[in-house]
Amino acid sequence: MLMTDRFTDDLFSKAVELGGTLFINRVSRFVFDPERFPDDESEPMAIKGMGAVYTKTSRGNLLRVNNFSLDDRRRVMDQYFNPYSKALEEEVTRTLKVFGKCFIIDGHSFPSIPSPYEDPNSQRPDICFGYDPFHAPNDQFKDIENICKSNNYGSGHNEPFSGSYVPLKYFEKESKVKSLMIEIRRGTYMNESTGSKSQQYDQTKNLISEVMREIVSTL
Repeated sequence: MLMTDRFTDDLFSKAVELGGTLFINRVSRFVFDPERFPDDESEPMAIKGMGAVYTKTSRGNLLRVNNFSLDDRRRVMDQYFNPYSKALEEEVTRTLKVFGKCFIIDGHSFPSIPSPYEDPNSQRPDICFGYDPFHAPNDQFKDIENICKSNNYGSGHNEPFSGSYVPLKYFEKESKVKSLMIEIRRGTYMNESTGSKSQQYDQTKNLISEVMREIVSTL
């Protein structure tokens, strides 16, 4: 449960009503993590055993058998990572052809208490906006931050997590592709001990819907 983005498919479901495509990964990141760089040399988290194919858990324990080979990793990449990346890339390409631009909202959640692999001194705002400067929707930050503030939610930038998903074909190459990661602190919508929704769940979901409406209104 520590590594599961519980309920985020529902928290971001307003995207469909707003005309977007909800692209959901239903496979555990302990099988593959689609938001890592495919090669460990380019992926900063690979040093912690958390590249595209994890070899360690969030606590640093060995995840896979000792004889997990490069061929085993390649099979995971071919079966899961590569098809996912290709499908999302094709969706972005289709959107660019139809609209001339594309905005990716990368929905996640994070625990209130830092996981063992994280910086224990990291800031833990209610909402974290992550982005790569090349793809950042800079003109919209003030408005979406004001939405959070008016609803009594604190927000921050690129901490505790930074960056936002962009298919490699367009990463730091196509400025018409904008991407914003929205990380929701789990304590704002669920009981982190039991994994159940809290009384604040609907309030947090409404906030995320309002943020997405604002983003769509300025596209």
